Amino acid sequence: PQEGNNETEEEESTPTSSAPQEGNSDEPEEIENIIPQAGDWKEIYIEQSENSSFDNIVIRYAKYAMTIYNSEIDIRNIDVEYGFTAFDVNAYSLVKAFNINIRNMIDDSIVLYENSLFEIENLSIENTDADSAIVLFNKAFLSVENINIKNGTGSGIVLFNESTIDLANGEISGFDYAGIEDYEGDESWGENKILLSKIQIKDNDNGLAIYSDKSI
Repeated sequence: PQEGNNETEEEESTPTSSAPQEGNSDEPEEIENIIPQAGDWKEIYIEQSENSSFDNIVIRYAKYAMTIYNSEIDIRNIDVEYGFTAFDVNAYSLVKAFNINIRNMIDDSIVLYENSLFEIENLSIENTDADSAIVLFNKAFLSVENINIKNGTGSGIVLFNESTIDLANGEISGFDYAGIEDYEGDESWGENKILLSKIQIKDNDNGLAIYSDKSI
């Protein structure tokens, strides 16, 4: 056989086209669009922690942005959006916060239980699709300097069972029921305390809704 004939045979045995191999296709793989939903991820969970701190965080689509049990923490510059609850604070916790912005939640934005204390400087909550933007139970205490709570399907703040709010400078407005609701517990509980300084409560269906004869 001549050398030229070998070249011809090699050329004929080389395929002129081939199907794309796995992982080598020039065509982009089709990926289904995924739209995030409230509750797609669960929470930052903090228990029995001392001197923890969080700064400059954006949390979206959480069931609970932060759940806090029996802890002392400092949080600063936190934005929470499109979730269920932003802060679920329990069991003798102490939380100090600065610059908290909460928007578009579908459950109570802040929930305080059992002797927990939440001190905030600069709080904004907008568009809460729930019974309340903030709710306190069982001797919980909320202190806010500079507060702006707007627009919700329920009430701005609701208190139960010997709880206290101390608010200065700001506004509670645009709620379908009340700016502040106050409920009496059973006979074993004392009065709720509502302390307000330079707070506008306006453009709600009710300003204050008091369902207790023991409140101050």
